[in-house]
Amino acid sequence: MKIINVLFAVVIIVALYAVFKPAKTDSPNGGEKTPRISFPGASRIPDSVFENTSASDTYYDVINGEKKQIFWVYADCPIGRAMKKQIDAIIENNNLASNYLHNANLMSGGMMVFCKNRTNKCAQIYLYDNCSDKICVINPKQKAILKLNNSDFQKVAETLVKAKYW
Repeated sequence: MKIINVLFAVVIIVALYAVFKPAKTDSPNGGEKTPRISFPGASRIPDSVFENTSASDTYYDVINGEKKQIFWVYADCPIGRAMKKQIDAIIENNNLASNYLHNANLMSGGMMVFCKNRTNKCAQIYLYDNCSDKICVINPKQKAILKLNNSDFQKVAETLVKAKYW
């Protein structure tokens, strides 16, 4: 009877381990765990972006900050300023200021986009490539990005509310 109880306990432990075991990673960093992306539509920001962005680089804080960031790029024009006001209103009307930093990048002509280390894999180029026609939500803790259509502010508002604790 004791052998059956021991075997039963071993089976339970193995079953629990199978259910709760840590996720395997395909990380090229040899053992660094890949954070899970836990919000529908979000994708992982490539490790190369983090590796090629130093603390003194433009937008380092966007991908490494403490809060999720709402980041997008648009011309400093009436449309860009109206978009900024709409997103600010979404944040205010839904009490999201403690969950997000709004980092609108309203550009004037002639702005240079480059990586200080002369690669094309730093935060500035990555964010400009991905967020110049989308409103991006960057979750630094999960190393993830969510890209939202910049012409559907109702959907942007709904998604920001849903992603509040993401």
